[in-house]
Amino acid sequence: MLKNYIESTRKTVKERTVFQAKVNKARELFSHTIKEPSTVRDFPSELLRAVAVDSSAPSRGPWRATLQPNVFDSFMEHCPDRDIRWNVWSASRSMCSPGQNKEVSTSLHLEEIRFQRRDQAKILGYPTYADMSMETKMAGSTTAVQLMINSFMEKGTTLKP
Repeated sequence: MLKNYIESTRKTVKERTVFQAKVNKARELFSHTIKEPSTVRDFPSELLRAVAVDSSAPSRGPWRATLQPNVFDSFMEHCPDRDIRWNVWSASRSMCSPGQNKEVSTSLHLEEIRFQRRDQAKILGYPTYADMSMETKMAGSTTAVQLMINSFMEKGTTLKP
């Protein structure tokens, strides 16, 4: 049993490593060049430096929007051009999907991680990985989470991020 758990954990770590490498590679594959200064005029200084092709002169173009975590959210918040936001958002949503670049597709790795986590939970006597994971969480159990969600739904409460 311990040997099976260790092997499953090893496979999970391997798959997560490959998954993360593919996500990083996919982020590097996309960029959108901006040449119009009016597009970046109201960007915060940190974002302007992050997207500037020449970071020593961030107010001079061109600028490059990417899917890097330190750029994406702030860019989506501050970019006034809807078409550029759509392009960047669309690239973000399709990143690593099987219908795009097969070299960076992560769907098979996600499935393998899911299967390994299921096996780990079963080896340790839990019905699901979620049940195993919830043991260390504030909610305590998947049942408690479901009850909370149902309570919100009954009251018509909307969850806000």
